[in-house]
Amino acid sequence: MRLRYLLPAAFLLITMLGIGHAVAEFNTTEGMYTRSFYIDRVYPNRHGYRIIYRNDHGHRHNLLVPLTWFGRNGGAPQAQLREGRHPAYPYMEVFWMDGEFSHLKLYVRSDKTHESWGVWDAPDNVEELFDIDEPDFNL
Repeated sequence: MRLRYLLPAAFLLITMLGIGHAVAEFNTTEGMYTRSFYIDRVYPNRHGYRIIYRNDHGHRHNLLVPLTWFGRNGGAPQAQLREGRHPAYPYMEVFWMDGEFSHLKLYVRSDKTHESWGVWDAPDNVEELFDIDEPDFNL
């Protein structure tokens, strides 16, 4: 019975890693570079989202995305949140322009009871952790 669920999950992971590598080679506009990353878990917080994602080697990494990046507080948006039920969700696309971080798009499951959503026992200095200007990626 478990094999029935394990094989599609393994196929999805391998597909996402392959898509990430293929997208990494695709330029949408001159100077624009895009990569896709599979997301293991999304932890919402009143200051933003903590994202656990996998790089091309399958290693897990942590990314903090402040709410201010979504254009709140009148700032220019550096992030978009797209909710849905697509089987490929959750994943994220990251965009660089001329080697500098431009913006990212988070594609997450709309059902907050989905296993990809979690509850983060945030540290006391969580507000300071989200006081960042650009993401720190472990590629």
